[in-house]
Amino acid sequence: MTKDDDRPRDPTRAGRVAIAGIWLWCAAAAAEGLGRLGEISVLGGFGGVIADHDALVRSDNATAAFSALSNVTLFVAAAAVLRWIYVTNRNAHALGDAAAWRPHTSPFWAVAWFFVPVATLIRPFSVFSATWRVSAAPDAYETVRVPALLRWWWGLWLANMVVGKVASILHDSGKMPGDLIGADYVLFAKVLIDLPLTIVLTIIILRLSAVQRAALARGEAPLHQRDEVMA
Repeated sequence: MTKDDDRPRDPTRAGRVAIAGIWLWCAAAAAEGLGRLGEISVLGGFGGVIADHDALVRSDNATAAFSALSNVTLFVAAAAVLRWIYVTNRNAHALGDAAAWRPHTSPFWAVAWFFVPVATLIRPFSVFSATWRVSAAPDAYETVRVPALLRWWWGLWLANMVVGKVASILHDSGKMPGDLIGADYVLFAKVLIDLPLTIVLTIIILRLSAVQRAALARGEAPLHQRDEVMA
């Protein structure tokens, strides 16, 4: 990586791409949730009877398609959000130079911790909290409290992972219609987590991007002109 590439960048553009990505994923997840309700119906849920073979096949194909779409958009959204996290952490390192303090991990690890078993439950949140605090007050980061919004984001994200894992296990091990109906109910419940998660993360992206943009504009760290986007 060149020295020019190490310079901080306005995170606005990366933030906008991340927001677009997570809302695209949320829409796909909602569509999958509706598909799960349809599957519950044809399996005899809601007090009905099991549908005929053709209806079951159509429902299964539709559910598989919605699930695939949800997974693809999740990958796209995750890549965009991780890119934004990388950019904001790198900016925090540059802003923190003025206070002779830097977040306790590199931009690379700000992203990589998400993929480390067990550590992924704790480390990404602590690193992102450090990014937030340094960005909010480079010279007095110790006085900045971690906002409740970040705790809500992390709690919703962990809940999303747990519910999704439980639903996947139930669905893969299900042998009878009743088992699949139970798994579908859990998967639909995950949609009720996906929406607030998307809203909270959108607010976080907008707020931190604005804070860093203001800090960079004040000249607290040199701004890479190629990514300069004023809003």
